[in-house]
Amino acid sequence: MRFSDLVLKNNRCKIEQISCPQNDICCESVCKDGYCPLIHKSYIAFANIDNPNAVGEQLLYMAIDTVLYFGLIMLIEHDVFKKLHGMLMRMILGTEIEVQELESDVLMEKERVNSKIRAAALQQSSADDDIMLVHNLIKKFKSSFVAVKDISFGVAPGECFGLLGINGAGKTTTFRMLTGDEIPSSGDAVITQYRLGNEKHKFLAQIGYCPQFDAINETLTGREMLQLFASLRGVSRANVDNEVNKWLSLMGLQQYENRKCGTYSGGNKRKLSTAMALIGDPPIIFLDEPTSGVDPVARRNLWTVLTSIQKSGQSVVLTSHSMEECEALCNRLAIMVGGQFVCMGGIQYLKQKYGQGFTIMVKLRVVGISEKDVMSLKNEIENSFNTGCILKDEHQGLLHYHVTNPNTPWRYLFITMERVKQHFEVVEDYTISETTLEQVFLSFAKAQPPYTSVN
Repeated sequence: MRFSDLVLKNNRCKIEQISCPQNDICCESVCKDGYCPLIHKSYIAFANIDNPNAVGEQLLYMAIDTVLYFGLIMLIEHDVFKKLHGMLMRMILGTEIEVQELESDVLMEKERVNSKIRAAALQQSSADDDIMLVHNLIKKFKSSFVAVKDISFGVAPGECFGLLGINGAGKTTTFRMLTGDEIPSSGDAVITQYRLGNEKHKFLAQIGYCPQFDAINETLTGREMLQLFASLRGVSRANVDNEVNKWLSLMGLQQYENRKCGTYSGGNKRKLSTAMALIGDPPIIFLDEPTSGVDPVARRNLWTVLTSIQKSGQSVVLTSHSMEECEALCNRLAIMVGGQFVCMGGIQYLKQKYGQGFTIMVKLRVVGISEKDVMSLKNEIENSFNTGCILKDEHQGLLHYHVTNPNTPWRYLFITMERVKQHFEVVEDYTISETTLEQVFLSFAKAQPPYTSVN
C-alpha cells in the first residue's frame, strides 16, 4: 500500500472513531474497505448519549465567561473597585484628620482656591485663570497613616510649580492621586473644566506624566514608544513622525532611537520617560524627579526644554531633590512636611522670609585641635556678632553659623572672620554667603516625622 493511501485510510479511521458509535459493527467493516461513511450530527448542541462530542455546553460557558470578564475589565477600567474600597475606608477611618496650624501664605492659597471653586470661576476663559486647581486633597491609608493632609493649590498657565520634601513627605502620593493611580480619600482637582472625581478620563487626557520610576515597555525601541504615545495623545498620523523626531532631537536620543528600551542606561530611560510625558503638548505636565540619574549636560538641556514649553503656555508640576533645579525652573514652590504644606511662594520670597541673614561655614583643621580650642573659637565668633549669630549645625571639622541680622555689612563680616582666622589656628578656611534655598528647605525638613511605609 502506498504511503499516501495509508495516511488517507488512517485519517478516515480516526474520523470513523469520532463519528460512529463504538457499538456500531458496520463502521469498522466499511472502514477496512477504504471508505468510512460519516454520520452528520450537530456539534452546536448539548452532549448526550447519541451525540457525546457536541460542544454546546462549552460554547455556553464561553459566552458567559466573555460577558463576565468584559464586565470585570470595565469595572477595573472605571476604578469601581478602588472607589468602593475608598468609600469603605472612609466609613471605617473617617475623613477627619489632624492638621497643624497653616502658615499664612499656605492659608491664603487655600482660601483663594476655595473661593474659585465655590464661585465656579473656571467657567471663564480668562488668561489669568489657573489651568489646574487642587482642592482639599487628602489621602488616608488603611493603617490610619495620613500621607497627604488637606492640601490646596493652583497652577497658572505657563507656570512651573515645585513640590519639595524629603522621602515620605507625600510628594509622590500627591502625584499618584493627581494622575489617577490613587483614589483620594477626600478632595478633588480640576483641569480647565474637567474634574478628577467625575470626569477622570477627560481630566487625565489633559496631562503628561513622568513617574518616579520609569514606566516603559522594554521590548519596544525608543522611537516606537514615542510613536505609541504620540498616537495616544491624538497627534495626527501624518504628523507623528515629525513629532517623534522633534523630541528625539531635543532629548538627545537620536543615536539610541532604534535600540530596545531595555538596553538603555538609567539616564537615557529618564530622558525617554520625560519625552513620553511631553510629546503631544499636553496642557500640564507632572514630572516626578525627571533628572534623577541624568548627567549634568543632559540636565541643563532638559531645563532649557522645560523653560521653552513654559513660554508656550504649558504648565509644569515638578518634584526634585535638586535645589539648583528648583531655583532654575520653578516660579513658585511649596515645601511638604508630614503630608502638608508648611510654606509656599516664589524662590526669592521664601529666601527673604525664612532665611534672612547670612551663612558662615567655618572649616576646622582635622589634626592637632582640642575641644578647648573649638569652644574658645565658638565663643569668639558668637561674641563678635553679639546675639545675632546662631550655631545652626556642627559636624566634625565644620561649624555652620547663621547671622540673623540682614543689615550686617559684608565688609564687617569679612573683617571679623579674617581676624578670627588669624587669631585661631584651628580655623583652616571659611565661607560667607546669603541663605540658600537648600538651607530653607533643611530648616523645615528637620520637622519631618520618621518615614512610614504604606505598603
